[in-house]
Amino acid sequence: MLPRADRVRLEEGADDLNTYYGTTGKRDLREVHYRLVHLREFFAGRRLAAIGPADTTVYAAKRQAEGDSAGTVNRELALLVRLLRIAYENGKLVRLPVIRKLK
Repeated sequence: MLPRADRVRLEEGADDLNTYYGTTGKRDLREVHYRLVHLREFFAGRRLAAIGPADTTVYAAKRQAEGDSAGTVNRELALLVRLLRIAYENGKLVRLPVIRKLK
C-alpha cells in the first residue's frame, strides 16, 4: 500500500535519499549525511508536501546568517531538490515545488 502523499515527512524522504545514494553510489554518503544534518534540523517533522519556495528562502537566509556561503547553501538546496524528486518518483509526493538557488 502506498503512503498518503500528504503525510510523508522529511525524515522518510531523507531515508529514501540515503537508500538511493547507497544503492547507486552516485554520491559520497558522508557528504550526504553532512548536508542532511542542516536540512533535518530546519525541516524536522515537516510534511514534504508543505515544503515550498517561501520555506527554502527562509532556510537560505538562516544558513547565510550562520555564516555559510551561497555555494554551501546551494548544495544543500540541491540535495533537498533531489530528496523531493525521489519522493515524487516513489509516489510519496504529488507535485514538485519550485526551489530557487542563490546567486
